[in-house]
Amino acid sequence: MDKNENHKKRKDYKWVLFFYTVPSKPVSNRMNVWRKLMRAGAVLAKGSVYILPFTSEHYEFFQWLVAEVQNMDGDAALISVALIDTMQDKEIIELFNEARRNDYLPLTGNLEE
Repeated sequence: MDKNENHKKRKDYKWVLFFYTVPSKPVSNRMNVWRKLMRAGAVLAKGSVYILPFTSEHYEFFQWLVAEVQNMDGDAALISVALIDTMQDKEIIELFNEARRNDYLPLTGNLEE
């Protein structure tokens, strides 16, 4: 069993975190990474750390994005954790709710009409 297969079978992870830096030029590289993070539903946890709930799909997405960033001459890493010492799970969940609230707010107004 390879490392990735073993990693996917662990059930104690709740979150997968992604850290990255890319060279400042071209600016389009930074925007491309940001857009991919937004499409995947990642939210900014603290500083420049993006977070998603741990699933094998999210883990694989971040692995792929690490390779993308490295191809841009940047640096990236990901970690899977069960606990973030400085944040409670409910605070992390609220980050996702707040991000989606802004997406769906215009729709709720239309529904009320």
